[in-house]
Amino acid sequence: MYVAIGRRLGYPLKLVTTNSHVFVRWDGKDHPNPAWRERFNMEGAGDGFSSFEDDYYKIWPHKVTDEEIRANGYLVSLTPAEEFAAFLAARGHCAQDNGQLEFAARCYENAYRYDSSRPSYRSWFLDAARQCGYESNAPALARLLSAQVGPNR
Repeated sequence: MYVAIGRRLGYPLKLVTTNSHVFVRWDGKDHPNPAWRERFNMEGAGDGFSSFEDDYYKIWPHKVTDEEIRANGYLVSLTPAEEFAAFLAARGHCAQDNGQLEFAARCYENAYRYDSSRPSYRSWFLDAARQCGYESNAPALARLLSAQVGPNR
């Protein structure tokens, strides 16, 4: 909500992920208005407004290693396509929690299509697809799925 309203006001807001959490970043380094050329994080979870440095998100809500940060693209301002993929993955989580495994697999598949750099989308897709027999139209995911399913299942 912060980001949707702030963007309507022209603020340079981005979404940023860490393990199991999304937060907001004012990311105005290239903004035409020199007064807005700052970078700071804004936390909307909890009571009121808070602002923490990136190091805080290395331990909250879950501790992450530098390798996990690099591999999962944590603590980096998301592009619009990456934001969309994150929303698709969240939708997949809701579907999976409600036993809609085929829909969850489709959400994760589409998250992977918009952002194939995050291994979690691939892994969540494979897990949901295996559980419900979903077949992917994405060649990379179809190959991974057929390699994992195989005759010895």
